[in-house]
Amino acid sequence: MNKSNQIKLKKPNKLSAFFICLLISILLWLLHSLNTVYTKQFTIPVRFLNTPQEKQLIGLLPNSIKLNIKASGLKLLFLQLQEPFSILDLNFNQLKSDEQKNKFYISDALVKIKQHLNVKAEIKRIIPDTLFFSDKLGAHKEVFVKVPLTLNFAQGYSAQQIITIPERVIINGDEADLKNIDTIYTIPLYLNDINKNIERIISINKPNQSVVLNTSNVKVKINTQKLAEKTLTLKIEIKSSEAKDKYTVFPGKVKIKLIIGENKLTAIDSLHIKAIVDINAKKQNKLPINIVGLPDFVTLVSYEPKEVEFLILKK
Repeated sequence: MNKSNQIKLKKPNKLSAFFICLLISILLWLLHSLNTVYTKQFTIPVRFLNTPQEKQLIGLLPNSIKLNIKASGLKLLFLQLQEPFSILDLNFNQLKSDEQKNKFYISDALVKIKQHLNVKAEIKRIIPDTLFFSDKLGAHKEVFVKVPLTLNFAQGYSAQQIITIPERVIINGDEADLKNIDTIYTIPLYLNDINKNIERIISINKPNQSVVLNTSNVKVKINTQKLAEKTLTLKIEIKSSEAKDKYTVFPGKVKIKLIIGENKLTAIDSLHIKAIVDINAKKQNKLPINIVGLPDFVTLVSYEPKEVEFLILKK
């Protein structure tokens, strides 16, 4: 066979091969993402019908509910394309309640909610799940919620901020039952070896069965910070009520060692931390050093020297 009759196949160059491989990788990643199961929260606007007229609603009637939905990436993408969702009508006459009709459960409308979304997916949680009513007007008051916390942090970490959401709840019932209640408590929370931000949903302990709460749980957010050590050298300032004399101290500076969150390291130099000696506190020829102006988020570990000598300079 002549060489001229042979078909010559052109091999793709390296750049073309790279883009072909990249395209295949993207397609495979996309297929994997669309088939992987995720949990995502969606907000659905709602309208409540036939609100019980003989009852008093505790709190406010929500105009939307939040749904934690577990589904494949493809189904979640389909749901995102529907946003914003149309209004979902929920009829109190069709919602399950307790015998006294003081609690109505939105989760009872699960089938209707799924039909409204028009997608087969698992609804893990509905927020709020329950609407509370009282039998009579009675009394109501707003009280603080406290979470009994036992927190043990990993070495080199501490709490930057602890937030309870909501910080207050509305309680409803007979005036005599509410009179001595100014704080309610959740179940205790115990955590060990903390080295990251944490969120927990904690159930509230009812003070007694006759008191109705506008929510049955709270969210606790623990923002964790990594700690760092910082050393500063401060000039010693002299406080004196003896105007006739001038003083000088030796040494004139003090070195302090602090523990602070890493995210605040850049701001520490602008803090108003001072080293002060008071002439009125003199003991023989020495003065104790006081470190003042430390903010709450800074821990003083040590400082040297603890005291200085002083000399009187006559005017």
